[in-house]
Amino acid sequence: MLQFYYLTIETAIANQSGAMEADTISKNGQSLKSLMSRGIKKLIFIMITVAVGLTTACDKENAIDENVAKMTMTTAKKGLVGFCLEGTGTAVINWGDGTNETTFMDGMTQHSHTYTNSTVRTITIIGDVTYLRCGYSPHTGDIFDNQLTALDISKNAALTFLECRNNQLTTLDVSKNTALSYLEFVNNQLTTLDVSKNTALNILACNHNQLTALDVSKNTTLTLLACDNNQLTALDVSKNTMLITLGIAVNLFEAEKLNALFQTLHSNTVTIDGYTYTKSIHMPYNPGTATCNPSIAEEKGWDVDR
Repeated sequence: MLQFYYLTIETAIANQSGAMEADTISKNGQSLKSLMSRGIKKLIFIMITVAVGLTTACDKENAIDENVAKMTMTTAKKGLVGFCLEGTGTAVINWGDGTNETTFMDGMTQHSHTYTNSTVRTITIIGDVTYLRCGYSPHTGDIFDNQLTALDISKNAALTFLECRNNQLTTLDVSKNTALSYLEFVNNQLTTLDVSKNTALNILACNHNQLTALDVSKNTTLTLLACDNNQLTALDVSKNTMLITLGIAVNLFEAEKLNALFQTLHSNTVTIDGYTYTKSIHMPYNPGTATCNPSIAEEKGWDVDR
């Protein structure tokens, strides 16, 4: 094909020159071939440059996508799944079965979807969500039975409120959610929890899980800590000088460990927005409940519920 292209050009030049000598034609042909060879090389160079440019553009687009605020949740439930959102701007909900929904987050909005079979699906929410409830609706009082097995909120740094009670979560990474002030995951299956990055936490409710240890030393603004019905054997709240309510019922605290916990309770008077709160600790059904010394806590102004 290229040979034909060369011959066509040579013929056209020959027709225009008429009496051009054969050696001149040959030289011109060689020049044209050389010119065409350089042209093809230039074309290949341009094509490579364009390809590199497109690849770079795609990489940039992917990088932008990586920075988009989003969260995902996984469920295999057949039937109704729902949650409540609040945030800024619009949110796009991909229900994982080809169904999409766009909502403007002007105040709290409730969303639900019904699945016809028990296929595993990943629900994706794209948008600057600051508030997520996927266990309970304050609008209707409904308890969502979402049966979530995974929840990824690592790409939504704006989140301040997360409630995901009554699911099947075994892990929950909140290390990127440093703005969280409310975290509740009651009735799941977590064995560990790291809240060392969540220094803005006011409320932490992790009842009915399988936690064996809990470090709240970085959560100095906690006012409520509910960790009942776990497998805790010790707890230090010496850094939690704003604490008002502490729940540790149905754990594995021996009397000695309960007394050690009482020693770490603060003796401050906690007043918030002009209201002074009564401090209380709820601790029934631990191995050491009956033989511990609650007066250690009571002398610091705590009501002790045994």
